Amino acid sequence: MNEAPRTPRAERAERAERAERAEHAVRAVRAVRVDIGELVLDGFGPLDPDRVSAAFQTELARLVRERGVPLAADGGRALDALSGLPPLPATTSPGRLGEALARAVHAGLSGRGEPR
Repeated sequence: MNEAPRTPRAERAERAERAERAEHAVRAVRAVRVDIGELVLDGFGPLDPDRVSAAFQTELARLVRERGVPLAADGGRALDALSGLPPLPATTSPGRLGEALARAVHAGLSGRGEPR
């Protein structure tokens, strides 16, 4: 049987529907939960822990949203601790420290650390 040729409008509608299904699938995969019970920072002077925490949470949320968490791609994985993370900068800025810490933790969650 010969199918009738599709109109450009029908082709656009089909592409839009496929794109919507793909976007829905991506959103479903990106549902990631990261629970961090305690952050221990040794070797830093007095810093405002609330500002470090706020910067850390904001940056980690951005990284997870934009890049995902490869170690969670298999449907779930629990890590007790991460080691072998990139070094943190020597800084007195709570914002910069929180952001750098988030990047280091995300690197560990992306498989560039040593899970324990």
